[in-house]
Amino acid sequence: MIPWDIPTSDEEIPRLTHIYRNQHFLVWLAAMDLESKDIYILRTVEWKKLIEISVDPKRQRGRRSKLISDPSPEQP
Repeated sequence: MIPWDIPTSDEEIPRLTHIYRNQHFLVWLAAMDLESKDIYILRTVEWKKLIEISVDPKRQRGRRSKLISDPSPEQP
């Protein structure tokens, strides 16, 4: 969840105008030997996703944000 206001403020004025996220994902394909309980990593897949969103706090909820960045993730 992203706050719309400064948490220490008593005013209820939305101040969020921009969101920038640099997300990094790391996933493993693994197998387990059921007898020995050993785990073997078969493959590691890693990718990144940069998300940039512009926010107009003056617009009504549901219409405040607009995706600026490319919506497709960087391929692994």
